[in-house]
Amino acid sequence: MLVSSSAAAPLATSVVDRMAQQGTAIPHLEVLPHLPATPTFDSYQIVVSSDRYLDDNAAGVVIFTSGTTARPKGSVLRRAYIHETASAVADAYELLPTDVLLHVLPVHHATGIGTSFFPFLNIGACIEFRASSFDAAWVWDRFRTGGITVFSGVPTIYLRLMWHYQQQIASLPSAERQSYDLGAQALRSLFCGSSALQAPVQDFWTQLRGGRPILVRYGSSEVPSCIRVPASADFAALPPGSVGLTVPGVEAKISDDGELLVKSPYMFSKLVERRR
Repeated sequence: MLVSSSAAAPLATSVVDRMAQQGTAIPHLEVLPHLPATPTFDSYQIVVSSDRYLDDNAAGVVIFTSGTTARPKGSVLRRAYIHETASAVADAYELLPTDVLLHVLPVHHATGIGTSFFPFLNIGACIEFRASSFDAAWVWDRFRTGGITVFSGVPTIYLRLMWHYQQQIASLPSAERQSYDLGAQALRSLFCGSSALQAPVQDFWTQLRGGRPILVRYGSSEVPSCIRVPASADFAALPPGSVGLTVPGVEAKISDDGELLVKSPYMFSKLVERRR
């Protein structure tokens, strides 16, 4: 489904029209036609509350951890996560209101909501959802169709897309294979997080996209927006396997025991136990 905000409505419409001309229908929701044509209230019916603004340090979002080291726990993120952390992500990746993201991740996932939802929602970009389970063939066909500017995934997704290309697309006739290549090259940015991206996978995508690598990052459910490769990075100068620089406002260092110590305004406020 394609969701368009008021800022990106013209772009969303053009994407839908272009897809329709190519015989592909995308369920979509346009916001503007559903707004009232005339004001619902007059100025005398609107009351300005004297209450204080909601506390940005209070609980706003809960993301449950995977449970790899113990029982899953809920990372309680502050209300500022919805706008301030999202703005930091948008700034680092230089997101634009004209961007169109293909969203294939679960929205209860740290990447699916913190990197691939709130930042685009705040900037006024378009988010196109893939409602069913991940399908590498479908994603490649969607790349080839065009209209997508940003794609975000985890290493497994990029690995499965690489396998599909090598096993199915690479043996196609040159002209048909090139249409897939051009679709991938038309994507302005690729994001990846959640775990380490394997070097062969990064090499495949970097070569396919003319030297532009996947922008990787390092963080966790408890400490989002920690370290990342920004869109403006000098890719030629990046060391192999680098996860980038600390996000502005974040301090990080390696302890004597080899642990990464992080001080961040984006850090979670507490953990809650998951009840059975």
